[in-house]
Amino acid sequence: MKRTAIFAVAAAMATASFAEPYTRLFKVHNPTGDCRVLKPGAAAFEPAQRDKAYPFGTQVECGKDSDAVLLFSEADAVRILANTSAKVTVGEGEAAPRIVSLESGTALTRIGASTAEDFVVIDTPVGRVRSIVGNCKVSVARTKGSKRESAMVDVELSAESSSKMKFIGRQFIIPSLKNGFGARISSNADDSYTVVTDTLGDYGVLINTGLEADPPEPYEENSELNRLKLNSQSAVRIWREKASVGGTTVVAVLATTPAGKGRESFAFAVGKSDIAARSNVFLDTITNELAAAEAARAAAGDDDADALGGNDDDFDSLDDLGGDSAPAAPAASDDNLFDFL
Repeated sequence: MKRTAIFAVAAAMATASFAEPYTRLFKVHNPTGDCRVLKPGAAAFEPAQRDKAYPFGTQVECGKDSDAVLLFSEADAVRILANTSAKVTVGEGEAAPRIVSLESGTALTRIGASTAEDFVVIDTPVGRVRSIVGNCKVSVARTKGSKRESAMVDVELSAESSSKMKFIGRQFIIPSLKNGFGARISSNADDSYTVVTDTLGDYGVLINTGLEADPPEPYEENSELNRLKLNSQSAVRIWREKASVGGTTVVAVLATTPAGKGRESFAFAVGKSDIAARSNVFLDTITNELAAAEAARAAAGDDDADALGGNDDDFDSLDDLGGDSAPAAPAASDDNLFDFL
């Protein structure tokens, strides 16, 4: 009887210790190569240990030919690839999100369909990836500036088949990237210029109208948002500048067709909803310096008015912002990058 009780206590302790990393800690699973961790308060990095639990606030770095899986539950994980640096923290509240702050490199998600929304989110230098379901890829790359060009941050997003996510940036929201859709968000170092490019698929982008500095949440019922529907290689360009008097941030937005021509423009002063404008424009000038041959092909193609997938009348519901159909999924690689759980 005593022996049975001892085994029961041991089993309970084992179960508790197994669950503990997912309440106050996270695990680093299968680190390979040059994978290091910097724990809160530590003076230096140390090699990551397989299946060891680490406290939130730990920095994880993978060098050349290295990778590691960050486990947040038995069904929810983020794999960071070679040349990646990420800090893992936890938010506040009862449903505190696990936050992977991706400073550089690539993260792959494996989030269960039944997992609570925003249990795992990924922060990037230009915005937050939220509502992740399934297998999604997030990459951050930085380019150094020069005398002629500003330093830039590029964030690449893609969702595999039966997967989805949304992206919350400054003055814009991508409500749904799913089923093979992709986007690239590029911003300069001082955040005065951002371009959101649709790299694959038809989906929508929401632009705020100036009542608030950032897109309001929840956005589903909010009328203070302009809606744009994008298709592959169309883009939304955002410029920001502080007014010389008063310091108000003035924002200009230009939606461009896949050929690089301006289609629709917005302008507003942040916090001053009465100072705003919106217009449909079809510019003769090319905004991204396309080659003459490409410009000629664009001019000979379909009417520019349809190049971004239509206007506001095309949105029957917010579901339309995620696109009506899925593009062909990319061919799977020989080593399935998402097969890590």
